[in-house]
Amino acid sequence: MKDLFSNICARLEEAPAFSGLSGVEISRSILSSMELKDPGIPFVHIAGTNGKGSVSAFLSSILKEAGYRVGTLTSPHLIHWTERIRVDGKPISPECFGELGTLVYKKAEELSLSPTPSDILLAMALLYFKEQDCSMMILETGLGGRLDSTNAVGVPAVSVITHIGMDHTGILGDDILDIALEKSGIIKTGSHLVMGDNLPEVRKVLVQVADEKNVSYVDCHDKIPSLDNCLSHASLRMEGAYQKENAKTAMAAAWWILKDTYSGDPLDKILHDGVSKATWPGRMQVLSERPFVLVDGAHNVLGVRALCNSLKERFPNQKLHFITGICEDKDIKGMILSASGMADCMDTVGIKSYRGMDPEKLSHMITERTGVSSRAYENVDTLLQEEFLRTGAATFGTKEPPVVIFGSLYLIGEVLEKWAP
Repeated sequence: MKDLFSNICARLEEAPAFSGLSGVEISRSILSSMELKDPGIPFVHIAGTNGKGSVSAFLSSILKEAGYRVGTLTSPHLIHWTERIRVDGKPISPECFGELGTLVYKKAEELSLSPTPSDILLAMALLYFKEQDCSMMILETGLGGRLDSTNAVGVPAVSVITHIGMDHTGILGDDILDIALEKSGIIKTGSHLVMGDNLPEVRKVLVQVADEKNVSYVDCHDKIPSLDNCLSHASLRMEGAYQKENAKTAMAAAWWILKDTYSGDPLDKILHDGVSKATWPGRMQVLSERPFVLVDGAHNVLGVRALCNSLKERFPNQKLHFITGICEDKDIKGMILSASGMADCMDTVGIKSYRGMDPEKLSHMITERTGVSSRAYENVDTLLQEEFLRTGAATFGTKEPPVVIFGSLYLIGEVLEKWAP
């Protein structure tokens, strides 16, 4: 069984991120041949640039409180591939992962297809959720929406589109309205729509598509007294000012699902308890209080701005020691400029990805563009040997600035895996 798991992980690592056909075309073929195109489980479909994972976590927690058995498919993972497929928050076992992956790859070969990891994982997840008797699924898009693998599944109960910004422009285009239109591809007749915080022109695109498809919708900024009251009394375990927006977005999606069918505890209590219990690793996660070390998977300009806004609330008028590792296909200049105003220094570290930017080059760019001092670390192992990251370190004192490690999820995952204060 271990060999099966290792083999599938290796195949996923080596598989191309894109194929000759779109994800939705490949997945339609695979799912149809496996009788999974309509798995018979209602689901929520989530797209957006930022906040998908947090909204999934909040929504899963709420629905679990309401008695649902919830299967979630998210991406990417931080440490292990199994994190992407969960039931009630618990990752699929390596044994099941290996068995289902082998089955799906065999089917793809029979169909002479060249699937991407997203295609394989979607079919694996649907098989697993059926095996586990899930009563609700949450499917998160990998990229875009209209052509994403997950769009091969039927009509969702609710479509959720979180904050949309400029990311993956090489694939989705460099016009935010075009990006919004791509993501609006998950809006389908017969479902409801929940929108996260978005620019007015983006919201206009989403509303227009919803109107064309006769889909009722709600915006996270709409005044919904019952939701606003629940949120005002909830104590969120996920830090960050932006998590209130994500929580309300998830609550609105749950409200569409539960309002006419749920008959257990008062709905307000379910919503309150659900968002209060939700967790999501790698998002403003504090690893140590003394010295203070926090990690956050802010890997685009929107994410860095949201992170800094939250850090300003926690550390008003204080400079921070940033450490970052970034993929080359990101708006690197925009990211470092967004963080530079709060930076005492901004160090760099190499990440385990062929897309990772050379830390020496990034360090030079930081100093040249912002004037902030920067030093480069070859890799995470070298970084974590530093005295200033060790609990109880002799160098720790009141003058030592808080440490914030942000950037690629490859970086955050490796730090979490190897963190041993």
